[in-house]
Amino acid sequence: MSTNWTALARTYLTHRDLAVLEQAIAAAQEQEIVALLKAFQAQEIEAVDRCAGGLHESLHRAGRTEEALTIALLHIDLRARLVEIYNRVPVEQQMQALQMGLENCTIAIALATRLNDLPCVALYKGIEGNGLYAARCLDEARQAYQEALAIYRRLAD
Repeated sequence: MSTNWTALARTYLTHRDLAVLEQAIAAAQEQEIVALLKAFQAQEIEAVDRCAGGLHESLHRAGRTEEALTIALLHIDLRARLVEIYNRVPVEQQMQALQMGLENCTIAIALATRLNDLPCVALYKGIEGNGLYAARCLDEARQAYQEALAIYRRLAD
């Protein structure tokens, strides 16, 4: 079952347009989903952690797979984006933050693939490429970039 808030939330992930996230919040019918979306909007990682696990499980048990996977993707997104901000943490923690971001990119790619959300797959492939480049894994970075570009080309056709 496709719901409007899920598509809007995933569109927010790829476009980072706060108006789209506001629309997702307005479209969400359940208070628990609204609370998670608001915590995500505020970038409150601990609050997202508290909301996401139980909400994902209850949606999954209810057969609301798209919603459960979208919740999981939102939860992972904050950690996958460590790839983009790893250099803002203390130097002694930068490689750990980068590695954590890369691990979460892999999870985000898998979730987006299960959702058949090609724009999200391409987004996280590009972020993964950035992280691999920063880690000086140049061949792997090139591969991730090429995969992202191939998806973007398919979407443009």
